[in-house]
Amino acid sequence: GDHMVEPVFTEEIEGYGYVEKTKLVASYLTVPLLLEVHLTSGDSPLYVQVGAIGGIKLGSHTKVKHGGNKDKNFSDFYLAPFRYGGTVRLGYGAIYLYGNYFASEMFRSDRGPVMNPYTIGIGFPAF
Repeated sequence: GDHMVEPVFTEEIEGYGYVEKTKLVASYLTVPLLLEVHLTSGDSPLYVQVGAIGGIKLGSHTKVKHGGNKDKNFSDFYLAPFRYGGTVRLGYGAIYLYGNYFASEMFRSDRGPVMNPYTIGIGFPAF
């Protein structure tokens, strides 16, 4: 027969009731300044890039999923308007692995927890 699976509620937040999921999204325009060293030669060289990155915040929002509803709230959430840090990339041909560490704090001074974000991932250069 048919049966419903009840969602697992994890936390109760004032104004939302029981919350299933929350997410904070911040969009930054980021510009790198990189030094590249080719470790091999040829059409698809193995390369390493190191450098500095800086960014400006374009926007931010939260998303709260509760009781089958999804609510978005657009605000600055005291996120720092600018960020800066370092990056390392290891690439081969049209793909690279990267790691970024931001020396600037995620939130404005005395407006949130002291956090320095980092990212790791896979990238595809735009040739």
